[in-house]
Amino acid sequence: MIPVESLAAFIANIAKEIRHPYIMEGFATNRRELVLLGFIPHDERKFNFNLAFGFLLSVMRIAQKYEGRNYTTGLHFTGFAEQILGREVVERLRQYKQPCHALCRYTGGEDR
Repeated sequence: MIPVESLAAFIANIAKEIRHPYIMEGFATNRRELVLLGFIPHDERKFNFNLAFGFLLSVMRIAQKYEGRNYTTGLHFTGFAEQILGREVVERLRQYKQPCHALCRYTGGEDR
C-alpha cells in the first residue's frame, strides 16, 4: 500500500532500480492509499524463477521508503506478521491454529 502522494516517486524509483519487466495494477482505498499488486513475469520451469523473489524484496524496500506497507503477510512474509497485523491479532491466530498444527503431519506441531 502506498500513499497517493508518493505514487509517482515510488514508480519512478522502481523504474530506476528494477531492470526487469514489472507489471503493476492497483486500486484506491478510502484512506488516500493505493493497494498495488506487482507481477514479475517469469517462467517457473527455469532456475532464475527462484531468483525473482529478490525483486519482490527490493520493491518492498522501495515502498517502505515512501511510507508504503504490506497489507497482509501472505505465504512468504509471516516474519512481518506482527508489524502488519499487530501482536494481538497474531497471538489470536496462533491460538486458533494450534489445535490444527498439533494434528498436522506436515508441520509436526510446529507453529508457523
